[in-house]
Amino acid sequence: MIALKVKDTWLDFSPKTSVSISIQSPLFDLERIGRVFSYPFTLPATPANLQVLEHANRLDAGRRLRKYPAELYLSGNLFESGQVVVTTANNKDISLVFQNNPIATLQRLSNFKMQELDMQVTVPGAEYFPSLYLRVLEPGLTALNLYIDINGTEYWRPVGERPQIVNDINADYPGLAALIEDSEDEFSISIDTSATSPLEITLEPEGVAREYFELFINDFTEENDYRDAWQAHIQGILDDPDNHAFPVVTAGALLNNNNDNYPGIVNAHKTDGDYYLNDPETILETYSAIPMPFLKYVVETALGAAGINNITGDFLSDDDVQKLIVFNNRTVDQLQHPTDFFTDLTPEDTGVPAWNAWQAVYNLALHLPDLTIQEFLFKLASIFPIVYRISGSNMMINKIATILSSPPEDYTWQAEPGYSLDMNEYDGYILDYDRSGSETTQPGQLERVTSGEDGEDLASFISEFYTLYHSKRIYNRAHLVPYFEDGGVSNVYNVQEDIPSALLFYHGQQADANGFLYPYASHHNYNQAGSRIGEYSLDWQGADGLYEKWWKEYINLIVNGKEITRILHLPAHALLDLKNNPFRRIKIYGAQGAMVGYLKGLRFKSSIQGVALTEATIVIV
Repeated sequence: MIALKVKDTWLDFSPKTSVSISIQSPLFDLERIGRVFSYPFTLPATPANLQVLEHANRLDAGRRLRKYPAELYLSGNLFESGQVVVTTANNKDISLVFQNNPIATLQRLSNFKMQELDMQVTVPGAEYFPSLYLRVLEPGLTALNLYIDINGTEYWRPVGERPQIVNDINADYPGLAALIEDSEDEFSISIDTSATSPLEITLEPEGVAREYFELFINDFTEENDYRDAWQAHIQGILDDPDNHAFPVVTAGALLNNNNDNYPGIVNAHKTDGDYYLNDPETILETYSAIPMPFLKYVVETALGAAGINNITGDFLSDDDVQKLIVFNNRTVDQLQHPTDFFTDLTPEDTGVPAWNAWQAVYNLALHLPDLTIQEFLFKLASIFPIVYRISGSNMMINKIATILSSPPEDYTWQAEPGYSLDMNEYDGYILDYDRSGSETTQPGQLERVTSGEDGEDLASFISEFYTLYHSKRIYNRAHLVPYFEDGGVSNVYNVQEDIPSALLFYHGQQADANGFLYPYASHHNYNQAGSRIGEYSLDWQGADGLYEKWWKEYINLIVNGKEITRILHLPAHALLDLKNNPFRRIKIYGAQGAMVGYLKGLRFKSSIQGVALTEATIVIV
């Protein structure tokens, strides 16, 4: 028996009302995160139905398309929660569609961009407020006037009254200005940028002509404090990484080859194990820091933003999955200049070079690919065979390997003896990364796994999450680090390129050839000394590759499986159980022995009289 409840009221059905219902196993539906089902109903326009549906058949009913929270029942068992959408109505019938709940969650997943997430990280003590100095030359020229506009308020005095203009400014902004180096030849007014925020200063058009002033910066104490704050921040992450890491990565074109001296090691270390941090004696690579968030943190944050607050399943709890980080090529540095505060000046006006600063607050979301949450999850499922299942505000993420290894359940007594058999269409398979870039052409690494030849009908499993090569670089010491050939994103050089979609294992601090520790990121499960430090690699090939460890049994099922259709006698409570947990390995005994396979789908019809026989599709190998 089928029934619909809207606003705590059962809708009236006619004796002829029925609906066809399908249950699909996500095991054979990897390109979906959650299936949206729509079941059409035609109900009689009874007084009870019209009252619940707000007399949708009336000409003055206003907006015709109406949605109501609803529940679908089978034989008294809650089968699905969702909504009904009234499509048409007249004086005899009301047509509506029942939609299950995942539709709203899926819309959020498909609309929410990963880079819109709130994943901010604060570096305590790294707020960098430079002190700026306005030096006025030849102050004895009595015709000169001082004019400064600060945040829209004008301050001006003759040059001989310079102490008074400093007092005027400090009366409104305590501690902002100070008079220093006052002599007959020159004087300077210092501007402490930490005194107020925002700070916008205009010197022209009525003030000292530009040939009579200079602008400069001179506060090394502030820079030292800033560097020390970042040093402590990175050391804390090295000692106890939480949601992101700063691994060593070779990126030959990170700054798009704008500097010939840039060998391309981001998150660089000295030979004593310390980080380079804004040391003017070192080369430009020392100014590049790239945070790489852990995959588990990214997935949990993204799903939370979409309203999914409970994640179950065995994928994210896998020890090596918890080591995965999302590679990116976006540095945390930014280019700063006094003209950030002096609005009417350009860098060319001042002759003051810009300086490079790491941000005191950085958002890890900006270090993720420009994808929606749904696109990101799809890409993840293309490198690891996993299935997603949504139920309300819960999501299950499971390894397919776990599902395939489950013990079979006996369905012999529910099955009729007859069956039909559909043969498979594939000649073999291919398992590969997306080969759209030159980063995946190096022989001996990341080679695809295939059982067929070009031109054959192959089941294709192509991951758009590519990974990186290893490259041994002799620079100060032997780094064995991932290598990335494409350009990057750095505010220093205003290089704007897409953030790649790539994963790496972060293996923590490992020793280099000289015995120094450095944060080691890798696409495989061995360190530089040859020790095995993980259960599997991100290569396709090899005994520890993804084919052997993750894909082999599933590919065998898809490529060599045969589809069997059988009729099952299943009561409503059994259908509900299968709907809630469709990952079933079943066996049915017959004259030729046991048939063992995996449930692919169920189709049945239900009416007010009850549930009809169920047509089941089972894949056997």
